[in-house]
Amino acid sequence: MNHPSDSAREVGIHNSSPLELPAWVAFNRLRWGLGAKSVRETVDGAVARAIFYSDRQGRIVQPPTNAYLPVLVDFDERTSRRESAWLDAGDRIARAMRKQHLHGSVVLPPAITDVRPWQWQGFVASIVYTYIVRLPLDGTLVSRSARRRAAKAVELGLTCEITDDAEAVSACLSDSERRQGFSYGISSDHLRAALRQVGPSALRMYLCRDADGNAAASRVILHAPLGTAVDWLAGTADSQLSTGATQRLIQFALEDLGRVGATAFDFAGANLSTVAKAKSHWGGELVPAYSIQEPGPRSIARAGRAWWRFVRDANVS
Repeated sequence: MNHPSDSAREVGIHNSSPLELPAWVAFNRLRWGLGAKSVRETVDGAVARAIFYSDRQGRIVQPPTNAYLPVLVDFDERTSRRESAWLDAGDRIARAMRKQHLHGSVVLPPAITDVRPWQWQGFVASIVYTYIVRLPLDGTLVSRSARRRAAKAVELGLTCEITDDAEAVSACLSDSERRQGFSYGISSDHLRAALRQVGPSALRMYLCRDADGNAAASRVILHAPLGTAVDWLAGTADSQLSTGATQRLIQFALEDLGRVGATAFDFAGANLSTVAKAKSHWGGELVPAYSIQEPGPRSIARAGRAWWRFVRDANVS
Protein backbone atom coordinates (compact mmCIF):
# COMPACT_ATOMS: atom_id res chain seq x y z
CA MET A 1 0.00 0.00 0.00
CA ASN A 2 1.39 3.38 -1.00
CA HIS A 3 1.28 6.08 1.60
CA PRO A 4 -0.13 9.34 0.26
CA SER A 5 3.21 11.11 0.33
CA ASP A 6 5.12 8.12 -1.07
CA SER A 7 2.86 7.98 -4.10
CA ALA A 8 3.18 11.72 -4.50
CA ARG A 9 6.94 11.46 -4.83
CA GLU A 10 6.62 8.61 -7.32
CA VAL A 11 4.62 10.69 -9.79
CA GLY A 12 6.37 13.99 -9.10
CA ILE A 13 3.65 15.57 -7.00
CA HIS A 14 4.64 17.66 -4.01
CA ASN A 15 2.42 18.17 -1.01
CA SER A 16 1.56 21.71 -1.95
CA SER A 17 -0.94 22.88 -4.49
CA PRO A 18 -1.91 26.14 -6.16
CA LEU A 19 -5.50 25.16 -5.37
CA GLU A 20 -4.86 26.02 -1.72
CA LEU A 21 -3.37 29.48 -2.39
CA PRO A 22 -5.35 32.00 -0.30
CA ALA A 23 -5.87 34.26 -3.30
CA TRP A 24 -7.26 31.38 -5.35
CA VAL A 25 -9.58 30.39 -2.52
CA ALA A 26 -10.74 34.01 -2.29
CA PHE A 27 -11.44 34.11 -6.03
CA ASN A 28 -13.57 30.97 -5.82
CA ARG A 29 -15.51 32.36 -2.89
CA LEU A 30 -16.38 35.51 -4.83
CA ARG A 31 -17.02 33.89 -8.21
CA TRP A 32 -19.23 31.07 -6.99
CA GLY A 33 -20.70 32.58 -3.83
CA LEU A 34 -19.19 29.96 -1.54
CA GLY A 35 -17.93 29.85 2.00
CA ALA A 36 -14.47 28.46 2.68
CA LYS A 37 -12.55 27.35 5.72
CA SER A 38 -9.17 25.76 6.34
CA VAL A 39 -9.05 22.48 8.25
CA ARG A 40 -5.87 21.13 9.81
CA GLU A 41 -5.36 17.89 11.71
CA THR A 42 -2.06 16.81 13.30
CA VAL A 43 -1.59 13.22 14.46
CA ASP A 44 1.72 11.50 15.32
CA GLY A 45 3.83 13.47 12.86
CA ALA A 46 1.22 13.54 10.09
CA VAL A 47 -0.32 16.90 9.20
CA ALA A 48 -3.45 16.71 7.05
CA ARG A 49 -4.97 19.92 5.80
CA ALA A 50 -7.90 20.76 3.59
CA ILE A 51 -9.99 23.60 2.25
CA PHE A 52 -13.70 23.03 2.76
CA TYR A 53 -15.81 25.12 0.41
CA SER A 54 -19.47 25.29 1.40
CA ASP A 55 -22.76 26.19 -0.23
CA ARG A 56 -25.55 28.22 1.37
CA GLN A 57 -26.75 25.17 3.26
CA GLY A 58 -23.29 24.69 4.74
CA ARG A 59 -22.57 21.53 2.73
CA ILE A 60 -19.11 20.88 1.34
CA VAL A 61 -18.90 21.39 -2.41
CA GLN A 62 -16.18 21.39 -5.04
CA PRO A 63 -16.18 24.74 -6.87
CA PRO A 64 -16.95 24.56 -10.58
CA THR A 65 -13.83 24.39 -12.82
CA ASN A 66 -11.66 23.27 -9.87
CA ALA A 67 -9.99 19.95 -10.58
CA TYR A 68 -9.89 18.83 -6.93
CA LEU A 69 -10.94 19.72 -3.44
CA PRO A 70 -7.61 20.56 -1.76
CA VAL A 71 -6.75 17.81 0.72
CA LEU A 72 -3.05 17.33 1.44
CA VAL A 73 -0.86 15.54 3.93
CA ASP A 74 2.73 16.02 5.10
CA PHE A 75 4.81 13.80 7.33
CA ASP A 76 7.52 14.65 9.80
CA GLU A 77 10.75 13.04 8.59
CA ARG A 78 11.03 11.22 11.93
CA THR A 79 7.62 9.58 11.52
CA SER A 80 8.18 5.84 11.04
CA ARG A 81 4.59 4.59 11.03
CA ARG A 82 3.21 6.71 8.23
CA GLU A 83 0.30 4.47 7.39
CA SER A 84 -1.00 4.55 10.94
CA ALA A 85 -0.45 8.30 11.19
CA TRP A 86 -2.24 8.88 7.89
CA LEU A 87 -5.21 6.72 8.84
CA ASP A 88 -5.67 8.72 12.04
CA ALA A 89 -5.26 12.11 10.36
CA GLY A 90 -7.35 11.09 7.35
CA ASP A 91 -10.06 9.79 9.66
CA ARG A 92 -10.36 13.19 11.28
CA ILE A 93 -10.71 14.89 7.89
CA ALA A 94 -13.28 12.30 6.76
CA ARG A 95 -15.26 12.67 9.99
CA ALA A 96 -15.30 16.46 9.58
CA MET A 97 -16.59 16.04 6.03
CA ARG A 98 -19.29 13.63 7.18
CA LYS A 99 -20.38 15.99 9.93
CA GLN A 100 -20.69 18.89 7.49
CA HIS A 101 -22.09 16.71 4.65
CA LEU A 102 -21.26 16.82 0.94
CA HIS A 103 -23.37 18.18 -1.86
CA GLY A 104 -22.66 16.13 -4.95
CA SER A 105 -19.20 14.63 -5.24
CA VAL A 106 -15.71 15.96 -4.60
CA VAL A 107 -12.47 14.73 -6.13
CA LEU A 108 -9.42 14.31 -3.92
CA PRO A 109 -5.98 15.13 -5.37
CA PRO A 110 -4.04 12.20 -6.89
CA ALA A 111 -1.56 12.35 -3.99
CA ILE A 112 -4.27 10.93 -1.73
CA THR A 113 -3.99 7.27 -2.70
CA ASP A 114 -5.52 5.76 0.44
CA VAL A 115 -9.21 6.64 0.79
CA ARG A 116 -10.08 4.06 3.42
CA PRO A 117 -10.75 6.80 6.00
CA TRP A 118 -13.64 8.00 3.81
CA GLN A 119 -14.90 4.51 3.07
CA TRP A 120 -14.89 3.67 6.77
CA GLN A 121 -17.04 6.74 7.34
CA GLY A 122 -19.56 5.46 4.83
CA PHE A 123 -18.60 7.53 1.79
CA VAL A 124 -18.68 6.02 -1.68
CA ALA A 125 -15.37 6.23 -3.56
CA SER A 126 -14.96 5.88 -7.30
CA ILE A 127 -11.86 6.19 -9.47
CA VAL A 128 -11.18 8.96 -11.96
CA TYR A 129 -7.97 9.55 -13.91
CA THR A 130 -5.58 12.26 -14.94
CA TYR A 131 -2.22 12.59 -16.68
CA ILE A 132 0.70 14.10 -14.79
CA VAL A 133 3.75 15.24 -16.74
CA ARG A 134 7.09 15.55 -15.00
CA LEU A 135 8.87 18.86 -15.49
CA PRO A 136 11.13 20.06 -16.98
CA LEU A 137 9.52 18.57 -20.07
CA ASP A 138 11.42 15.67 -21.64
CA GLY A 139 10.78 16.11 -25.33
CA THR A 140 11.78 12.54 -26.08
CA LEU A 141 8.69 11.34 -24.19
CA VAL A 142 6.32 13.46 -26.28
CA SER A 143 4.64 11.54 -29.09
CA ARG A 144 5.78 12.03 -32.63
CA SER A 145 2.29 13.17 -33.57
CA ALA A 146 2.26 15.99 -31.00
CA ARG A 147 5.77 17.11 -31.94
CA ARG A 148 4.84 17.12 -35.64
CA ARG A 149 1.71 19.19 -35.09
CA ALA A 150 3.55 21.68 -32.86
CA ALA A 151 6.21 22.04 -35.57
CA LYS A 152 3.49 22.62 -38.15
CA ALA A 153 2.20 25.55 -36.10
CA VAL A 154 5.65 27.10 -36.08
CA GLU A 155 5.93 26.66 -39.85
CA LEU A 156 2.58 28.42 -40.28
CA GLY A 157 3.88 31.40 -38.32
CA LEU A 158 1.93 30.83 -35.11
CA THR A 159 3.51 32.28 -31.99
CA CYS A 160 2.95 31.75 -28.27
CA GLU A 161 3.08 34.15 -25.35
CA ILE A 162 2.19 34.65 -21.72
CA THR A 163 -0.57 37.22 -21.81
CA ASP A 164 -2.98 39.38 -19.87
CA ASP A 165 -5.30 39.67 -22.90
CA ALA A 166 -8.42 38.24 -21.30
CA GLU A 167 -10.58 38.94 -24.35
CA ALA A 168 -8.34 36.90 -26.64
CA VAL A 169 -8.11 34.05 -24.13
CA SER A 170 -11.87 34.09 -23.64
CA ALA A 171 -12.55 34.01 -27.39
CA CYS A 172 -10.76 30.66 -27.70
CA LEU A 173 -12.52 29.30 -24.64
CA SER A 174 -15.90 30.31 -26.07
CA ASP A 175 -15.28 28.45 -29.34
CA SER A 176 -14.43 25.24 -27.46
CA GLU A 177 -17.44 25.66 -25.16
CA ARG A 178 -19.82 26.04 -28.11
CA ARG A 179 -18.33 23.13 -30.07
CA GLN A 180 -18.39 20.75 -27.11
CA GLY A 181 -21.67 21.89 -25.60
CA PHE A 182 -20.54 23.00 -22.12
CA SER A 183 -19.75 26.18 -20.23
CA TYR A 184 -16.87 27.01 -17.91
CA GLY A 185 -18.88 29.85 -16.44
CA ILE A 186 -15.81 32.07 -16.70
CA SER A 187 -16.08 35.28 -18.73
CA SER A 188 -13.33 37.68 -19.75
CA ASP A 189 -14.29 39.84 -16.77
CA HIS A 190 -13.86 36.84 -14.48
CA LEU A 191 -10.45 36.16 -16.02
CA ARG A 192 -9.36 39.73 -15.36
CA ALA A 193 -10.61 39.49 -11.79
CA ALA A 194 -8.75 36.21 -11.26
CA LEU A 195 -5.57 37.67 -12.70
CA ARG A 196 -5.80 40.69 -10.42
CA GLN A 197 -6.54 38.61 -7.36
CA VAL A 198 -4.24 35.61 -7.86
CA GLY A 199 -1.48 37.37 -9.80
CA PRO A 200 0.26 36.54 -13.09
CA SER A 201 2.87 34.32 -11.44
CA ALA A 202 0.34 31.89 -9.99
CA LEU A 203 -2.37 32.28 -12.63
CA ARG A 204 -0.59 31.95 -15.96
CA MET A 205 -2.54 32.79 -19.10
CA TYR A 206 -1.05 31.38 -22.29
CA LEU A 207 -2.06 32.42 -25.78
CA CYS A 208 -1.18 31.21 -29.27
CA ARG A 209 -1.72 33.67 -32.13
CA ASP A 210 -1.79 33.01 -35.85
CA ALA A 211 0.42 34.83 -38.33
CA ASP A 212 -2.09 37.71 -38.45
CA GLY A 213 -2.16 38.10 -34.68
CA ASN A 214 -5.57 36.52 -34.18
CA ALA A 215 -6.18 34.33 -31.12
CA ALA A 216 -5.68 30.68 -32.09
CA ALA A 217 -5.58 28.78 -28.77
CA SER A 218 -5.49 29.62 -25.08
CA ARG A 219 -4.77 27.90 -21.80
CA VAL A 220 -4.94 29.10 -18.19
CA ILE A 221 -2.88 27.19 -15.64
CA LEU A 222 -2.48 27.50 -11.87
CA HIS A 223 1.08 27.39 -10.58
CA ALA A 224 2.87 27.34 -7.25
CA PRO A 225 6.70 27.09 -7.08
CA LEU A 226 8.09 23.62 -6.37
CA GLY A 227 4.65 22.10 -6.80
CA THR A 228 2.43 20.59 -9.44
CA ALA A 229 0.83 23.07 -11.81
CA VAL A 230 -2.85 22.37 -12.46
CA ASP A 231 -4.73 22.93 -15.71
CA TRP A 232 -7.71 25.25 -15.34
CA LEU A 233 -9.12 26.39 -18.70
CA ALA A 234 -8.34 25.52 -22.32
CA GLY A 235 -9.77 26.43 -25.70
CA THR A 236 -9.01 26.50 -29.40
CA ALA A 237 -10.51 28.76 -32.07
CA ASP A 238 -12.69 27.01 -34.64
CA SER A 239 -10.42 28.01 -37.51
CA GLN A 240 -7.29 26.66 -35.81
CA LEU A 241 -8.22 23.05 -35.08
CA SER A 242 -5.90 21.65 -37.75
CA THR A 243 -3.00 24.11 -37.51
CA GLY A 244 -1.26 22.60 -34.48
CA ALA A 245 -2.04 25.64 -32.36
CA THR A 246 -3.18 23.53 -29.40
CA GLN A 247 -0.11 21.29 -29.45
CA ARG A 248 2.30 24.21 -29.82
CA LEU A 249 0.66 26.05 -26.94
CA ILE A 250 0.81 23.01 -24.64
CA GLN A 251 4.48 22.58 -25.53
CA PHE A 252 5.15 26.26 -24.82
CA ALA A 253 3.26 26.18 -21.51
CA LEU A 254 5.02 23.05 -20.26
CA GLU A 255 8.42 24.48 -21.13
CA ASP A 256 7.56 27.74 -19.36
CA LEU A 257 6.27 25.96 -16.24
CA GLY A 258 9.48 23.96 -16.04
CA ARG A 259 11.53 27.16 -16.21
CA VAL A 260 9.60 28.86 -13.39
CA GLY A 261 9.98 25.94 -10.99
CA ALA A 262 6.96 23.68 -11.37
CA THR A 263 7.94 20.07 -10.81
CA ALA A 264 4.98 18.58 -12.69
CA PHE A 265 1.86 19.47 -14.63
CA ASP A 266 -1.55 17.94 -13.97
CA PHE A 267 -3.90 17.84 -16.99
CA ALA A 268 -6.81 17.84 -14.51
CA GLY A 269 -8.69 14.90 -15.91
CA ALA A 270 -8.46 12.14 -18.49
CA ASN A 271 -11.86 10.51 -18.26
CA LEU A 272 -13.49 11.71 -21.46
CA SER A 273 -12.55 9.61 -24.46
CA THR A 274 -12.62 12.72 -26.64
CA VAL A 275 -9.72 14.33 -24.79
CA ALA A 276 -7.89 11.50 -23.04
CA LYS A 277 -5.96 10.42 -26.11
CA ALA A 278 -4.79 13.95 -26.87
CA LYS A 279 -3.54 14.39 -23.30
CA SER A 280 -1.69 11.08 -23.45
CA HIS A 281 0.72 12.42 -26.09
CA TRP A 282 2.80 14.48 -23.65
CA GLY A 283 4.73 11.77 -21.84
CA GLY A 284 2.72 11.99 -18.65
CA GLU A 285 1.87 9.19 -16.28
CA LEU A 286 -1.75 8.10 -16.06
CA VAL A 287 -2.63 8.24 -12.37
CA PRO A 288 -5.87 7.62 -10.48
CA ALA A 289 -7.67 10.01 -8.20
CA TYR A 290 -10.73 9.34 -6.07
CA SER A 291 -14.15 10.90 -6.28
CA ILE A 292 -15.98 10.88 -2.94
CA GLN A 293 -19.71 11.20 -2.37
CA GLU A 294 -22.29 10.38 0.25
CA PRO A 295 -24.54 7.37 -0.35
CA GLY A 296 -28.09 8.31 -1.13
CA PRO A 297 -30.61 8.92 -3.92
CA ARG A 298 -28.06 10.69 -6.12
CA SER A 299 -25.54 7.86 -6.00
CA ILE A 300 -28.31 5.31 -6.54
CA ALA A 301 -29.61 7.25 -9.54
CA ARG A 302 -26.10 7.54 -10.94
CA ALA A 303 -25.57 3.80 -10.59
CA GLY A 304 -28.93 3.19 -12.26
CA ARG A 305 -27.98 5.35 -15.23
CA ALA A 306 -24.66 3.55 -15.55
CA TRP A 307 -26.45 0.18 -15.47
CA TRP A 308 -28.94 1.30 -18.13
CA ARG A 309 -26.16 2.51 -20.45
CA PHE A 310 -24.34 -0.77 -19.99
CA VAL A 311 -27.44 -2.81 -20.85
CA ARG A 312 -28.34 -0.57 -23.76
CA ASP A 313 -24.87 -0.69 -25.29
CA ALA A 314 -24.68 -4.47 -24.80
CA ASN A 315 -27.96 -4.89 -26.68
CA VAL A 316 -26.78 -2.63 -29.49
CA SER A 317 -23.53 -4.58 -29.92
